[in-house]
Order: sequence, then structure tokens, then C-alpha cells
Amino acid sequence: MRENDPRFRRSRRLMREALVELAREGPENLTVSAICQATGVDRATFYRHFPDLEHLVADTLAYLADESATRWETSSSGGTARGPESSAVVLSQYFAHIKENWALYRWALGGSGSAAALHGILDRTRRAIESELLVVHQGEPETDLHRRATFAAGAVLGTILGWLAEPNPAPAEEMAAWTVSEIDSRLVYPALAPLGGQPRRP
Repeated sequence: MRENDPRFRRSRRLMREALVELAREGPENLTVSAICQATGVDRATFYRHFPDLEHLVADTLAYLADESATRWETSSSGGTARGPESSAVVLSQYFAHIKENWALYRWALGGSGSAAALHGILDRTRRAIESELLVVHQGEPETDLHRRATFAAGAVLGTILGWLAEPNPAPAEEMAAWTVSEIDSRLVYPALAPLGGQPRRP
């Protein structure tokens, strides 16, 4: 498969990186031509990867969310132990990444943005949350955990969208802490370890 071709992976990585860098200068000026000029990739190669710029945007944001989700899953794999790379820390880092690339996310996820980008982030967030719920709530039916993870992922994505729309956005760390607290208090059983934290005291 071409995904296993190092040249294919390199071209895709360069285009993702160029998108993020160019968006910092003003996402409204992003074009296929600008991506090609920044990377040295010709238009024919671009279109072998993506049918249009919107698909590159969606792929890039999904890839970045996937990196965060993978770290979240890794933090969950050690059972109920919470190391320095806990889910709360991972989410805080992801919010910091969004803050650093504010213009790109506001443009890509705004009212005229990409539905594919929204679904990409939602899917990766659900996967990450479900991986932790499977550890915290061992024995609970997986269908129930899947639904709860989907619900929580929607809450996280909604929080991000609301944050992006704020005229005076709160700091990333504050937003991440608030989000984890809300998930804990509303979506995780109080008697068990909350998402990304220590068990609550009765």
C-alpha cells in the first residue's frame, strides 16, 4: 500500500506541517498553491493525497488529535495508576496545542469550517476516553462504555467550539482542568476513580 511508502508518508507529513505553519500567518490565505510552494510538492502529488484543501485540513487535525488520543490510551494501559502522563495532563497539552494554533482551529472548526475535521476530532476523543473507561469501569458492558465515551467526547468537542468562540478565551490549562472536572462529576461514577484523577472521598 502507498501508505507504507516512505515517500508517500514524507509528502503527507510535509503537507501537514506546512498547513499548521502557514495557518499561523493567516488561515484565510491557505491554498493548495501555498502548500505546494512551501513543501516543494507539486500539485499532482497533492491531489494524489487529497482531493482538496478541506481534506488536508481534516486529515491534519485528525492526525494531531490522534497523537493526543494515543498518549491518552497509553496512560490508561497501566490500570488505575496515574503517572505524569495522565489523561488530565494529555488533555491539558492538547488544549495548549489548540491555543498555540488558535487561528487554524477557529477557522477550521468555525461555522463555515469542515465537518470532516469535527468528526475526526470527535472520533479520536471518544476513542481516548473509552480506553480509560474500560480500565476504570472493568466489567461494565462495553456498549454502555462506548455510549458514555461518545457522550463525553461530544462534551469535550462542544467545549472546544465554545472556547474558540469566546471573545476573551480562558487559558488552555484552565479550560482543560474545567473540562476534566465536568467529565468527572457528570459522566463517571463517583464511587470509582474519576477520569484522569484520584478516587473521590465519600
